[in-house]
Amino acid sequence: DYNTFKDYLMVTNYNQQSHGILSESLEIQIGINEVLVKNIEACKEIKQLIACSYGPYGESKMIIQKNEKIMITSDSSVILNNLDFVHPASKIILSSVFFQDKELGDSSGFVVLLTGELLNQALKLMTMGFHSYEIIKTFQKAEIVCLKILNTLSNYRLKNLKTLKNVISILLISVGFKCQNLAKHLIPQIAYACLKISSFKNQKFSQESIRVVKILGGPSSNTKTIAGTILLKDSENLVKIVKKAKILMFTCLFDFLSPETKTNVCFKNPREILSYESNEKNLMREKINDFVLKGVNVIIASDFNEEVLEILNRYNIMALKVQSKFEIQRISVVTNSIVLTKLRTPDVDEIGYCERVSVRSFGSQKVTVFHQELEQSNMFSIIARANSNSILDLIERFVYKTASIYKTIIRNNKFIPGAGACEIEISRRLKNFSKKLVSPTENFIFKKFADCFEIFPEILIQNSKLKGSKLISLLHTKHKNGEETEGIDLEKFTTICSKKSGVWDLFSCKFWAIKNSIDSALTILSIDQIIVSRE
Repeated sequence: DYNTFKDYLMVTNYNQQSHGILSESLEIQIGINEVLVKNIEACKEIKQLIACSYGPYGESKMIIQKNEKIMITSDSSVILNNLDFVHPASKIILSSVFFQDKELGDSSGFVVLLTGELLNQALKLMTMGFHSYEIIKTFQKAEIVCLKILNTLSNYRLKNLKTLKNVISILLISVGFKCQNLAKHLIPQIAYACLKISSFKNQKFSQESIRVVKILGGPSSNTKTIAGTILLKDSENLVKIVKKAKILMFTCLFDFLSPETKTNVCFKNPREILSYESNEKNLMREKINDFVLKGVNVIIASDFNEEVLEILNRYNIMALKVQSKFEIQRISVVTNSIVLTKLRTPDVDEIGYCERVSVRSFGSQKVTVFHQELEQSNMFSIIARANSNSILDLIERFVYKTASIYKTIIRNNKFIPGAGACEIEISRRLKNFSKKLVSPTENFIFKKFADCFEIFPEILIQNSKLKGSKLISLLHTKHKNGEETEGIDLEKFTTICSKKSGVWDLFSCKFWAIKNSIDSALTILSIDQIIVSRE
């Protein structure tokens, strides 16, 4: 092949000419076949990897990790996150996917598919003789028009986001298909927790306010939600239940007599030993009695002395050993207590409050539950139960993804037609807009850009294992007749009005997915050299 040989000569000559300037360990690649084509081929492989997992009928993939842990999922972000990609161009797409998943919680697969198709169409245009600069310039114009069209399609809003019924229904539509067996049981609990957190003193909603505690054993239907937080351990002493708890937290050892330096004590007779021990206990009783006078009945510290635990049992004070700074921070947020670094008598403002602190058993696992009243709770914990670790991990990912989508909804509750209706309508309007362009070059590239959005209903039909050529043509016909909310019904194998059937997509997710996809594709198209350091 002459072009391949020409590119090889360009790489060789460039490396030979740069011997006096650059290090010999640098490998510099130049040329369309050597750089751009290989970058696009790498991105197309990622697209093919994700395409069969897209949509409600997408197939799951089994991923065996390095620690031999097995993961079964159809979530695009989880699949890509657990694979090691070497090619630098693929990492540009991955960065957009991870941003989409972390900030918005949905449409990460849409980013991969649209980026791959944009690059595929760009490669076809370059083989026809179009320059990459013309393609990039026209794609940038098409992006502006595309986002304006998307904005005109987002005429639908959810009137009341504070009712549990509305939030449950929209979350079931958005993420219910990703975990159909668990969605009907989990989404009402997640929606209830999200509403309570967002209504607590008008604070901003954060996914960190919902925590998932995984306990192996029992069916997934036993998954419960509580207002407060949970420790996966038992109390250190005999006290197991405290109502209206006043909590004191320390990050140090709870022992008043432990000296900072080593000391030697000399006893002359046994009486001095007995009196020394009694004096120690009296001193500890006095210090703990000061806490009792303040109303403290739960003490949290990094460790406890056996003699101290005996005294705490007499005063009916619960002792909890917590060494994790994250656990301490969560308990501090839930109970509104201040963490002390030294043993001293606390002020009233430094003592936290909890409605009930109790030790419970879930199977063989004992946990300590900090249960708050619903009006006073700014954190919720979901106790996930399942018979395997893979299902527990699935529940955890599902909870955090649903919380991310709820956060996106309360930021912007605009919705667009789903079931492939939005993509077909964008493609149709872009092609109509291209007819107004004077330049035939821009007109042709614009149409290729519009063709990229038609792959989404095609992939949905392919993954449902149906032959959809007639369905696609029927969908195009209805959109030409002005039925812009018409989508695909994969169960009945016909078209369906997404507005009447209640099938919606989030405007914010789709907006940023299109923007991130185009930005990633244009970044890859603008690369003309790859410089690799082998040192």
